[in-house]
Amino acid sequence: MLMGTFLWGFNAQAITIQPLKGLDMANDFVVGPGRTVLNINPGETSIKSISLTNRFTEERRFKIEFDDFTSPDNPNDSIKLLNGEKGPYSLKDFISVETTTFVLQPADRADVPVKISIPKNTPPGGLYGAVMITTQSTDPLEVAKENEVGGGISIAGRIASLFYVRVNGDVKEDGSLTDFSTDKMVYNSSPIKFNYVYKNSGSVFEGPSGLIEIKNLYGTTVEQIPISQYFVMPGADRLETKVWDRGFTMGRYTATIKLTRGYGSTIDQKTITFWVMPWKVVAGILIGLFLLLVIIRGIRIWFRKNFEYKGGKNKKAPPA
Repeated sequence: MLMGTFLWGFNAQAITIQPLKGLDMANDFVVGPGRTVLNINPGETSIKSISLTNRFTEERRFKIEFDDFTSPDNPNDSIKLLNGEKGPYSLKDFISVETTTFVLQPADRADVPVKISIPKNTPPGGLYGAVMITTQSTDPLEVAKENEVGGGISIAGRIASLFYVRVNGDVKEDGSLTDFSTDKMVYNSSPIKFNYVYKNSGSVFEGPSGLIEIKNLYGTTVEQIPISQYFVMPGADRLETKVWDRGFTMGRYTATIKLTRGYGSTIDQKTITFWVMPWKVVAGILIGLFLLLVIIRGIRIWFRKNFEYKGGKNKKAPPA
Protein backbone atom coordinates (compact mmCIF):
# COMPACT_ATOMS: atom_id res chain seq x y z
CA MET A 1 0.00 0.00 0.00
CA LEU A 2 1.33 3.42 -0.93
CA MET A 3 1.54 5.92 1.87
CA GLY A 4 1.26 9.63 1.25
CA THR A 5 3.49 12.21 2.88
CA PHE A 6 1.90 15.58 3.63
CA LEU A 7 3.58 18.96 3.54
CA TRP A 8 1.71 21.88 5.07
CA GLY A 9 -1.31 20.43 6.86
CA PHE A 10 -3.64 22.87 5.15
CA ASN A 11 -6.59 20.77 3.94
CA ALA A 12 -7.15 21.40 0.22
CA GLN A 13 -3.85 23.20 -0.23
CA ALA A 14 -1.48 20.57 1.17
CA ILE A 15 1.19 19.14 -1.10
CA THR A 16 1.00 15.34 -1.04
CA ILE A 17 4.02 13.20 -1.85
CA GLN A 18 3.58 9.59 -2.90
CA PRO A 19 6.17 6.94 -3.91
CA LEU A 20 5.47 5.21 -7.21
CA LYS A 21 6.26 1.54 -7.72
CA GLY A 22 7.75 0.26 -10.97
CA LEU A 23 8.51 3.73 -12.36
CA ASP A 24 10.98 3.84 -15.25
CA MET A 25 13.79 6.17 -14.27
CA ALA A 26 14.87 8.48 -17.11
CA ASN A 27 17.12 11.00 -15.34
CA ASP A 28 14.52 13.74 -15.63
CA PHE A 29 11.27 14.95 -14.09
CA VAL A 30 7.74 15.14 -15.44
CA VAL A 31 5.08 17.79 -14.84
CA GLY A 32 1.41 17.55 -15.71
CA PRO A 33 -0.96 18.71 -16.93
CA GLY A 34 0.79 20.85 -19.52
CA ARG A 35 -2.06 23.35 -19.37
CA THR A 36 -5.08 24.12 -17.21
CA VAL A 37 -8.12 25.99 -18.51
CA LEU A 38 -10.31 27.75 -15.97
CA ASN A 39 -13.40 30.00 -16.02
CA ILE A 40 -13.78 32.07 -12.88
CA ASN A 41 -15.83 35.03 -11.67
CA PRO A 42 -14.23 38.22 -10.29
CA GLY A 43 -13.77 37.92 -6.54
CA GLU A 44 -13.61 34.12 -6.56
CA THR A 45 -10.84 31.64 -5.76
CA SER A 46 -10.19 28.28 -7.39
CA ILE A 47 -7.66 25.56 -6.63
CA LYS A 48 -6.21 23.32 -9.36
CA SER A 49 -3.50 20.70 -8.88
CA ILE A 50 -0.42 19.91 -10.89
CA SER A 51 1.68 16.78 -10.45
CA LEU A 52 5.46 16.49 -10.44
CA THR A 53 7.33 13.17 -10.71
CA ASN A 54 11.03 12.73 -9.91
CA ARG A 55 12.51 10.24 -12.40
CA PHE A 56 16.09 10.99 -11.35
CA THR A 57 17.92 8.20 -9.52
CA GLU A 58 18.79 10.61 -6.71
CA GLU A 59 17.10 12.90 -4.26
CA ARG A 60 16.22 16.25 -5.88
CA ARG A 61 15.21 19.69 -4.64
CA PHE A 62 12.43 21.38 -6.64
CA LYS A 63 11.57 25.06 -6.85
CA ILE A 64 8.34 26.69 -8.03
CA GLU A 65 8.20 30.16 -9.57
CA PHE A 66 5.61 32.05 -11.60
CA ASP A 67 5.81 33.78 -14.94
CA ASP A 68 3.49 35.47 -17.42
CA PHE A 69 3.16 34.60 -21.07
CA THR A 70 1.65 36.36 -24.05
CA SER A 71 1.15 36.11 -27.81
CA PRO A 72 4.27 34.79 -29.59
CA ASP A 73 6.33 36.80 -32.06
CA ASN A 74 6.66 33.73 -34.28
CA PRO A 75 3.41 32.14 -35.59
CA ASN A 76 5.07 28.72 -35.24
CA ASP A 77 5.15 29.18 -31.46
CA SER A 78 2.15 28.76 -29.18
CA ILE A 79 3.17 31.28 -26.49
CA LYS A 80 5.97 33.62 -25.43
CA LEU A 81 7.22 33.38 -21.84
CA LEU A 82 8.14 36.78 -20.45
CA ASN A 83 10.93 35.68 -18.06
CA GLY A 84 9.92 37.83 -15.13
CA GLU A 85 8.36 40.73 -16.99
CA LYS A 86 4.71 41.52 -16.39
CA GLY A 87 2.50 40.66 -19.33
CA PRO A 88 -0.51 42.54 -20.72
CA TYR A 89 -2.76 39.73 -19.42
CA SER A 90 -0.82 39.04 -16.23
CA LEU A 91 -1.89 36.20 -13.94
CA LYS A 92 1.24 35.73 -11.84
CA ASP A 93 0.13 38.16 -9.11
CA PHE A 94 -3.07 36.14 -8.64
CA ILE A 95 -1.53 32.66 -8.53
CA SER A 96 0.21 31.03 -5.56
CA VAL A 97 1.27 27.82 -3.80
CA GLU A 98 1.80 27.21 -0.09
CA THR A 99 5.52 26.53 -0.44
CA THR A 100 7.88 27.11 -3.32
CA THR A 101 10.61 24.55 -2.48
CA PHE A 102 10.48 20.89 -1.51
CA VAL A 103 12.50 17.68 -1.85
CA LEU A 104 11.52 14.47 -3.64
CA GLN A 105 13.13 11.06 -3.41
CA PRO A 106 13.64 8.97 -6.57
CA ALA A 107 10.26 7.79 -7.97
CA ASP A 108 8.31 10.22 -5.76
CA ARG A 109 5.32 12.09 -7.16
CA ALA A 110 4.11 15.36 -5.63
CA ASP A 111 0.60 16.72 -6.15
CA VAL A 112 0.81 20.50 -5.80
CA PRO A 113 -2.40 22.53 -5.31
CA VAL A 114 -2.23 25.88 -7.10
CA LYS A 115 -4.51 28.67 -5.86
CA ILE A 116 -5.91 31.23 -8.29
CA SER A 117 -7.56 34.22 -6.61
CA ILE A 118 -9.16 36.84 -8.86
CA PRO A 119 -9.80 40.29 -7.30
CA LYS A 120 -13.36 41.65 -7.39
CA ASN A 121 -12.49 44.58 -9.64
CA THR A 122 -10.84 42.46 -12.35
CA PRO A 123 -12.39 43.21 -15.77
CA PRO A 124 -13.67 40.33 -17.94
CA GLY A 125 -11.16 38.73 -20.29
CA GLY A 126 -8.22 36.37 -20.33
CA LEU A 127 -5.35 36.09 -17.85
CA TYR A 128 -2.33 33.92 -18.55
CA GLY A 129 0.40 32.61 -16.31
CA ALA A 130 2.84 29.74 -16.00
CA VAL A 131 3.91 27.68 -13.02
CA MET A 132 7.63 27.22 -13.64
CA ILE A 133 9.35 24.25 -11.99
CA THR A 134 13.12 23.81 -11.79
CA THR A 135 15.28 21.25 -9.99
CA GLN A 136 18.75 20.75 -8.61
CA SER A 137 20.52 17.99 -6.74
CA THR A 138 20.64 17.99 -2.94
CA ASP A 139 24.18 16.58 -3.07
CA PRO A 140 26.74 19.43 -2.75
CA LEU A 141 29.17 17.58 -5.03
CA GLU A 142 26.53 17.19 -7.73
CA VAL A 143 25.57 20.84 -7.36
CA ALA A 144 29.22 21.80 -7.84
CA LYS A 145 29.34 19.70 -11.03
CA GLU A 146 26.16 21.34 -12.33
CA ASN A 147 27.63 24.75 -11.52
CA GLU A 148 30.77 23.89 -13.46
CA VAL A 149 28.85 22.62 -16.50
CA GLY A 150 26.18 25.30 -16.41
CA GLY A 151 28.46 28.26 -15.78
CA GLY A 152 27.29 28.82 -12.22
CA ILE A 153 23.67 27.74 -12.72
CA SER A 154 22.85 24.55 -10.84
CA ILE A 155 19.41 24.17 -12.42
CA ALA A 156 18.94 20.88 -14.30
CA GLY A 157 15.75 21.51 -16.24
CA ARG A 158 12.83 23.92 -16.39
CA ILE A 159 9.26 22.90 -17.14
CA ALA A 160 6.16 25.10 -17.39
CA SER A 161 2.58 24.22 -16.59
CA LEU A 162 0.41 26.83 -18.32
CA PHE A 163 -2.75 28.38 -16.86
CA TYR A 164 -5.36 29.89 -19.18
CA VAL A 165 -7.87 31.77 -17.02
CA ARG A 166 -11.00 33.38 -18.38
CA VAL A 167 -12.56 35.98 -16.12
CA ASN A 168 -16.29 35.73 -16.79
CA GLY A 169 -18.18 38.68 -18.20
CA ASP A 170 -18.69 40.51 -21.47
CA VAL A 171 -15.75 39.59 -23.72
CA LYS A 172 -15.04 39.78 -27.44
CA GLU A 173 -14.82 36.42 -29.21
CA ASP A 174 -13.66 36.76 -32.78
CA GLY A 175 -11.41 34.57 -34.89
CA SER A 176 -11.16 32.70 -38.16
CA LEU A 177 -9.15 30.29 -40.27
CA THR A 178 -7.07 32.50 -42.55
CA ASP A 179 -4.95 30.03 -44.53
CA PHE A 180 -4.79 26.37 -45.50
CA SER A 181 -2.09 25.10 -47.83
CA THR A 182 0.50 22.47 -48.67
CA ASP A 183 4.13 23.37 -49.18
CA LYS A 184 3.99 21.91 -52.73
CA MET A 185 1.40 21.41 -55.46
CA VAL A 186 3.05 18.24 -56.76
CA TYR A 187 4.75 15.64 -54.52
CA ASN A 188 6.98 12.76 -55.58
CA SER A 189 5.75 10.76 -52.60
CA SER A 190 4.20 11.10 -49.17
CA PRO A 191 4.38 12.45 -46.49
CA ILE A 192 2.24 15.47 -47.32
CA LYS A 193 2.48 18.48 -45.03
CA PHE A 194 -0.61 20.62 -44.43
CA ASN A 195 -0.22 24.12 -42.95
CA TYR A 196 -3.11 26.10 -41.50
CA VAL A 197 -3.29 29.45 -39.74
CA TYR A 198 -5.91 30.62 -37.24
CA LYS A 199 -6.17 34.31 -36.37
CA ASN A 200 -7.60 35.33 -32.99
CA SER A 201 -9.02 38.86 -33.24
CA GLY A 202 -10.85 38.67 -29.91
CA SER A 203 -10.00 39.65 -26.35
CA VAL A 204 -9.70 36.10 -24.90
CA PHE A 205 -7.94 32.89 -25.86
CA GLU A 206 -9.71 30.62 -28.32
CA GLY A 207 -9.53 26.85 -28.73
CA PRO A 208 -10.12 25.72 -32.34
CA SER A 209 -10.36 22.03 -33.24
CA GLY A 210 -11.57 19.95 -36.17
CA LEU A 211 -10.27 17.66 -38.91
CA ILE A 212 -8.69 17.48 -42.37
CA GLU A 213 -10.57 15.26 -44.83
CA ILE A 214 -8.66 13.89 -47.85
CA LYS A 215 -10.43 12.57 -50.96
CA ASN A 216 -9.07 10.91 -54.09
CA LEU A 217 -9.82 11.64 -57.74
CA TYR A 218 -13.13 9.76 -57.52
CA GLY A 219 -14.38 11.68 -54.48
CA THR A 220 -13.81 8.81 -52.06
CA THR A 221 -12.60 9.78 -48.60
CA VAL A 222 -9.25 8.08 -48.02
CA GLU A 223 -8.23 9.73 -44.74
CA GLN A 224 -9.52 11.93 -41.94
CA ILE A 225 -6.83 13.59 -39.82
CA PRO A 226 -8.16 14.85 -36.46
CA ILE A 227 -7.10 18.26 -35.14
CA SER A 228 -7.15 18.23 -31.35
CA GLN A 229 -8.10 21.43 -29.58
CA TYR A 230 -5.26 23.90 -29.20
CA PHE A 231 -5.16 27.46 -27.90
CA VAL A 232 -4.55 30.74 -29.69
CA MET A 233 -3.74 33.87 -27.71
CA PRO A 234 -5.57 37.19 -28.30
CA GLY A 235 -4.18 39.10 -31.27
CA ALA A 236 -2.11 36.11 -32.43
CA ASP A 237 -1.87 34.29 -35.76
CA ARG A 238 -0.97 30.69 -34.95
CA LEU A 239 0.47 28.37 -37.57
CA GLU A 240 -0.11 24.65 -37.12
CA THR A 241 1.00 21.68 -39.22
CA LYS A 242 -0.41 18.21 -39.84
CA VAL A 243 1.35 15.46 -41.79
CA TRP A 244 -0.28 12.74 -43.92
CA ASP A 245 1.95 9.73 -44.53
CA ARG A 246 0.11 6.96 -46.37
CA GLY A 247 3.06 5.16 -47.88
CA PHE A 248 2.83 4.61 -51.63
CA THR A 249 0.12 6.70 -53.24
CA MET A 250 -0.42 8.34 -56.61
CA GLY A 251 -2.90 10.68 -58.26
CA ARG A 252 -4.90 13.83 -57.66
CA TYR A 253 -6.28 14.57 -54.20
CA THR A 254 -8.34 17.25 -52.50
CA ALA A 255 -8.00 18.13 -48.83
CA THR A 256 -10.67 20.02 -46.88
CA ILE A 257 -10.09 21.46 -43.44
CA LYS A 258 -13.07 21.95 -41.13
CA LEU A 259 -12.20 23.97 -38.06
CA THR A 260 -14.49 25.01 -35.23
CA ARG A 261 -13.48 28.23 -33.52
CA GLY A 262 -13.96 27.06 -29.94
CA TYR A 263 -16.97 29.30 -29.44
CA GLY A 264 -20.40 29.34 -31.05
CA SER A 265 -21.25 26.91 -33.86
CA THR A 266 -19.30 28.45 -36.77
CA ILE A 267 -17.13 26.04 -38.76
CA ASP A 268 -14.43 27.49 -41.02
CA GLN A 269 -13.75 25.45 -44.15
CA LYS A 270 -11.14 25.60 -46.92
CA THR A 271 -10.28 23.14 -49.71
CA ILE A 272 -7.03 22.66 -51.64
CA THR A 273 -5.86 20.32 -54.42
CA PHE A 274 -2.51 18.54 -54.73
CA TRP A 275 -0.95 15.78 -56.79
CA VAL A 276 1.24 12.83 -55.82
CA MET A 277 3.28 11.74 -58.84
CA PRO A 278 6.14 9.36 -58.00
CA TRP A 279 8.25 10.24 -61.03
CA LYS A 280 10.50 7.19 -60.78
CA VAL A 281 7.50 4.87 -60.87
CA VAL A 282 5.80 6.91 -63.60
CA ALA A 283 9.02 7.05 -65.62
CA GLY A 284 9.42 3.28 -65.26
CA ILE A 285 5.85 2.70 -66.47
CA LEU A 286 6.33 5.03 -69.46
CA ILE A 287 9.63 3.42 -70.41
CA GLY A 288 8.02 -0.01 -70.13
CA LEU A 289 5.12 1.06 -72.37
CA PHE A 290 7.55 2.56 -74.88
CA LEU A 291 9.61 -0.63 -75.02
CA LEU A 292 6.44 -2.70 -75.38
CA LEU A 293 5.31 -0.55 -78.32
CA VAL A 294 8.76 -0.86 -79.91
CA ILE A 295 8.63 -4.65 -79.57
CA ILE A 296 5.09 -4.85 -80.98
CA ARG A 297 6.05 -2.63 -83.91
CA GLY A 298 9.14 -4.71 -84.58
CA ILE A 299 7.09 -7.92 -84.62
CA ARG A 300 4.57 -6.39 -87.02
CA ILE A 301 7.37 -5.25 -89.37
CA TRP A 302 8.95 -8.70 -89.28
CA PHE A 303 5.65 -10.38 -90.14
CA ARG A 304 4.98 -7.95 -93.00
CA LYS A 305 8.49 -8.49 -94.34
CA ASN A 306 8.40 -12.27 -94.21
CA PHE A 307 4.76 -13.11 -94.89
CA GLU A 308 2.18 -11.91 -97.38
CA TYR A 309 -1.37 -13.07 -96.88
CA LYS A 310 -3.96 -13.42 -99.62
CA GLY A 311 -7.23 -15.14 -99.10
CA GLY A 312 -5.93 -16.37 -95.81
CA LYS A 313 -2.94 -18.22 -97.43
CA ASN A 314 0.74 -17.41 -97.33
CA LYS A 315 1.99 -16.76 -100.85
CA LYS A 316 5.44 -18.02 -99.90
CA ALA A 317 4.13 -21.25 -98.52
CA PRO A 318 5.01 -24.40 -100.60
CA PRO A 319 2.24 -25.74 -102.88
CA ALA A 320 -0.04 -28.33 -101.40
